[in-house]
Amino acid sequence: KISKVNASLMCYNTQTMSRICIIISGRSGAGKTTFIKEAVLSDVLNIEYMTSYVTRPPRNNDYGYVYLTKNEYNARRNSSTMWDHFEIYDEYYGTDIGELVEKVKNGKNILISCYPTIAELQKIAKSYPVPTKSIFIDISEELSLKKIREERQGHEIERVEFENKIITRETLNAFDYIFTPEENLEVDVTKFIDLLKNIINK
Repeated sequence: KISKVNASLMCYNTQTMSRICIIISGRSGAGKTTFIKEAVLSDVLNIEYMTSYVTRPPRNNDYGYVYLTKNEYNARRNSSTMWDHFEIYDEYYGTDIGELVEKVKNGKNILISCYPTIAELQKIAKSYPVPTKSIFIDISEELSLKKIREERQGHEIERVEFENKIITRETLNAFDYIFTPEENLEVDVTKFIDLLKNIINK
């Protein structure tokens, strides 16, 4: 949910803002972190990845997270002018939307991660006071589970199986773009950056 909406943040005319927030989602193991890192390193996109504040433990290959206790998280949330809060598995995830808006005002395009549900996607698209587009990075359920078993020694399989069940055709249709990696990293990164360029330049 969005909390403490500051009227000054909501008054921007999203039709005239020159930058965009691109929402990235996908199955576990789809390579979201790799693609996001490569996009941020690219010198043609002028893009930043938005920090997420989380209370969960770190995982392998995490990127762009600030790890907090729940008390620290709530203090940060209460001090923000506009905060997007998401809670799952008894852990908190948050984005300081005031920080995001300032980055956009200063000329940056933004990448932000999204939990793979229609409700979460629509909340961001409708509530964030900046223009948004969305990309779902799609791989098969079987490949998703295989990669998680390899990368995380199987201790998150139950979570991934649940997430894969809630990703339906309707979920995919809610996104503006579907990106399907070919399992060739160099080719996939090039195609992903080209997709971002096309979105930004439209």
